[in-house]
Amino acid sequence: KVSKNDEVFTYPELGTYNFLFDRKFFGKFPIATFSWFRQSWHDDLMKSFKLNPPKFIVLEKERKDDWGELYLGQKANRDKNDAMMNVIQNGYTIVGETGGTYIYEKRN
Repeated sequence: KVSKNDEVFTYPELGTYNFLFDRKFFGKFPIATFSWFRQSWHDDLMKSFKLNPPKFIVLEKERKDDWGELYLGQKANRDKNDAMMNVIQNGYTIVGETGGTYIYEKRN
């Protein structure tokens, strides 16, 4: 289903999947949370989802225990995560899963 030219968005920090499976990453960074360092980078990522969304997203099922405290301790980061999860939940459907991930496909 995924062609070699398809960009695959991996969230939140699964950029190694793009490397291991030889698929282009979506956005400026292979690890989406890197876009959180600057508001303009996050805004660009969100705009990319509106203009040319990826066909597939790979989402980590469970995050490490300290992930929330470390990454979501700041309100700005919680807002960015919430915005991304809204995009995923409202625009994509789960079409598969692995032991540690859900695989989403863009709804038509």
